[in-house]
Amino acid sequence: MNVFLHNQLAAHRRGRFLSTLLEAKSNEEMPHAGLCLMIGKNFQELDSDKKTGLFQWSQSPGRTLLLLPPYNQGGVLEELDWVCSFKEKNTETEDDFVGLLKDEVNHEILGEQGKYDQQYGHQWLNRSINTRFYKAHSGTGIFAMTCLPLWSISLLEETERCLSWLAGLTQQAGQPIQDNKRPEESDTFKLNAQHYSVMVCAYAWRSGNLDKLQHYLTHQTIPIMQSDAINLVQGIEDLLQAGLLNDEGLTQLGCETLNGSPFWGYAEQMREMIL
Repeated sequence: MNVFLHNQLAAHRRGRFLSTLLEAKSNEEMPHAGLCLMIGKNFQELDSDKKTGLFQWSQSPGRTLLLLPPYNQGGVLEELDWVCSFKEKNTETEDDFVGLLKDEVNHEILGEQGKYDQQYGHQWLNRSINTRFYKAHSGTGIFAMTCLPLWSISLLEETERCLSWLAGLTQQAGQPIQDNKRPEESDTFKLNAQHYSVMVCAYAWRSGNLDKLQHYLTHQTIPIMQSDAINLVQGIEDLLQAGLLNDEGLTQLGCETLNGSPFWGYAEQMREMIL
């Protein structure tokens, strides 16, 4: 497992402990893939654009951004309904690893979006949540936060158990795209606005089939997208050849490419409106 520390955490004594415990590396820039650890309150105090940028980074396959305590009480990210609250109740768990840290936990996570995994002790027996992760769909990485102090001295001799717990999160992120070079950087293929329009439709309607997309576009209850402004036939052909599209919608590479473009926010809004 490739574990990285965000620069603010790397410079802190907690980061030095995690470097020893997990053989974590420090990175000035976000890595192409892997698990990146960051202190929660440092994330909360960033401006909204920087937070959104880190969130978007985490949504590419093979990437996990995990926030660790301490936190500021309140919201975490505008895109999610998560709220960090001080823990008021005693917490018990049947998970042996989480049990090592239960007396050091000071927060709980409120909110409905995202998931948690009882297999890894993300939920206390009183049903409050100590760890939650968000994954937009099957082709994305994950954004996660935990109230468990993984930098605790209690874990000094627990490297394997800590890595096993972290692996329970990172396995949800899928496999990274191996080729760092995006299709729009290729000398033989350049993405244009028409291609991105088709990609937005394919993402929103979860289909790359010409007949289905034509049907959806011409039978919109609310006119979200101008159907006569898109050359579907040529756009689909180009995207299929580039490996960005298949009959079921965008491929992992397609999601990666759309996610890194200015059209991603619009694609997410369009999907929500259709649902």
